[in-house]
Amino acid sequence: MVLSTESKMTIKDQAERLKSLQEMMQAQTEKTEYLKNSISNALINYNTDELNVYQKDGKVYVSLSEKILFKSGSDVVDPKGKEALKSLVTVLNNSADFTVATEGHTDDVPIKTPRFKDNWNLITARA
Repeated sequence: MVLSTESKMTIKDQAERLKSLQEMMQAQTEKTEYLKNSISNALINYNTDELNVYQKDGKVYVSLSEKILFKSGSDVVDPKGKEALKSLVTVLNNSADFTVATEGHTDDVPIKTPRFKDNWNLITARA
C-alpha cells in the first residue's frame, strides 16, 4: 500500500497547514474588505439609485445604473458617469492583486435609428 504525502503528515503538520491556510484566507478577506471600503468612500457622493458597491462570494461588485452612465438610446457616457468611473479607476489603479471584470449595459427601450439598427448595435457601441 502506497501512502500519499497528505496521509504521511502528522496531526501537528496538518494543524500548521490548516492554520496557514486560514491566515491566507483571512488576509484575502481583509484585502477585499479594504478594497470595498476604498471604493465606497471614493463613490460616497452618489445616490444608491445611481450606483451600488457590495461584496459577495469574496468579490467586490460595483454596479453603476444606466441613468448615471447613458441616456436612453445613446452610447455617450454622461459627465456624471465619467466622474464616477474616474473615481473608481483611481482606487483600482492603487489596488494590487485584483482582477477586474466589466459587464455592459443594454437599453430595454427598443431602438432603430440610422446609427443603431437595434439594441445589439447600441450595446456593442457602449462596450
